[in-house]
Amino acid sequence: MDWLETVRARAGRKNKVLFMPGDALFDALAPLTERAGRRALVLWALSLADDAVNRLQALLPGDARPAEALRLSRLWGARGSEDACGQGSHTRLPRRGQRGC
Repeated sequence: MDWLETVRARAGRKNKVLFMPGDALFDALAPLTERAGRRALVLWALSLADDAVNRLQALLPGDARPAEALRLSRLWGARGSEDACGQGSHTRLPRRGQRGC
């Protein structure tokens, strides 16, 4: 069974987790992720998140949270002199349950 069939089988069983760390899909990605820097991986993941956010917005048009989370994540990933709160790069984003800046 290839990785896509495995994922489809998990989805058919209504598993909440479709990908596992030992899946064959990650065999090809492992060397790339080991060579890439953390920032490159974050920006790559954010570029893939666009599709997920677009699908969520189609399903839940009144919910702005996915787009806002992606926007803040991009700011975090691209930060240099300022972070998402407009403060120095040493500042962290709020933890879950805390209000923003």
